[in-house]
Amino acid sequence: LGSYLRSDWQTLVGNRFVRRRFLVDHDLYFAEGLVHEDDLWTLMLACRAESMGVVKGPTYLYRVHGDSTMTANPVRRFGAWLQILGKMEDFLGREGLGSRPDVLRFFAVRRAELVERARQAGLNAYAVYRNDVRARRPFRWSTFRGMGGGWKIRYLHSLLPVPAGYVYLAVAMWAIPWLGAARRQRRRNEAGSAAG
Repeated sequence: LGSYLRSDWQTLVGNRFVRRRFLVDHDLYFAEGLVHEDDLWTLMLACRAESMGVVKGPTYLYRVHGDSTMTANPVRRFGAWLQILGKMEDFLGREGLGSRPDVLRFFAVRRAELVERARQAGLNAYAVYRNDVRARRPFRWSTFRGMGGGWKIRYLHSLLPVPAGYVYLAVAMWAIPWLGAARRQRRRNEAGSAAG
């Protein structure tokens, strides 16, 4: 579960081999009618499996086309992702894992990303922030302490009143990756100057 929450392995299921008996015994089925069901299924797999093997190297070729589920209908994809997050939280709560610090960090990050996903889908991002990011999700020091630097800065949005938190998060989600890219470019330039 820890490796899943750190995104150490892909959630795509096309390159997984799992014993059928294991799937049946642990009631591991896909949620019907949803896109992004891979994310929920692999989370459940991460909670049920006691071990796994990894093959290094490519095992699956993935081709994206214009009418792909992953590129078409962003509003439907956003709605499905919101449902999947809720199902993940419910599942981990039933498993007694919902209050683990790494679980709380995972959901703090995924919910913060919802705002940008809503904006990209042409939805009311402020309403998503108010209802799905901030509602009943207070700031937690244990969550904050375990985050990397960029996410710590972003997570401070939850200490602000909702309108200010929304603006702060939007700016931080844009600025932090931009600053990181600028820092990496400056290091490359410095390395090039030192070599030359």
